[in-house]
Amino acid sequence: MKTSIEGRRALITGAGSGIGRAVAQRLSELGCDVVLVGRTGATLNETAVLCPGATKTVTCDLTDESSILALVGYIRATGGLDILVNNAGVVQSGPLEGISTEEFDAVMATNVRAPFILMRETLPLLKASPSPEIINVCSVVAHEGYPNQSAYVASKHALCGLSKSFANEVFEDGVRVHLI
Repeated sequence: MKTSIEGRRALITGAGSGIGRAVAQRLSELGCDVVLVGRTGATLNETAVLCPGATKTVTCDLTDESSILALVGYIRATGGLDILVNNAGVVQSGPLEGISTEEFDAVMATNVRAPFILMRETLPLLKASPSPEIINVCSVVAHEGYPNQSAYVASKHALCGLSKSFANEVFEDGVRVHLI
C-alpha cells in the first residue's frame, strides 16, 4: 500500500512559528507543496526558507471571514487542497473575571471560528482530493481545564467537539478529520 504524500498540497495556519512551523517543515520534507498561512509575512518567510519543497506564503487575518474567504479563493485558483492543518491559536491567560468580552471573542475567533470557516469552505476542494485530510490542533487543556485560561480552554474544548462532529459528517465522503 502506498502511503506517500508526495505531491499533495497542504495549507497550514499558524505556520510562522512553533508547531505550525514544525508541521510545515515535515510536510515539505515528505514532498508536499505547502501553503504557509499566518499574520506576519516575515515569520512566514522564515518558515519558507526552512521548507525544502514548493512553498507559498499567505498573510491572513483569521479573525476576519472575508480574509479567510480570499485565502480559500487563492487555494481554489492555484491548484486545490489535499491537507488542511488548522494550527493557529491564541492563548489567553488570567482569571476569568479579568477577561473582557472582546478578549474572549478574539480567542474564539481564531481558535474555533476560523477552523470552522476553513473546514466549511475548503470541503469542496478536499472532496475533490484523492486523499483528503483535516488536522485540527487542539490542546490537553480541552480536557484538563487549567486555571487562568478559561477562554483558551473553552475554545479548545469547542474545537474538539467541532472536530468530532465534522469527522462523522464527512466520513462517508472519504474526508478524514484528525484532532491532535
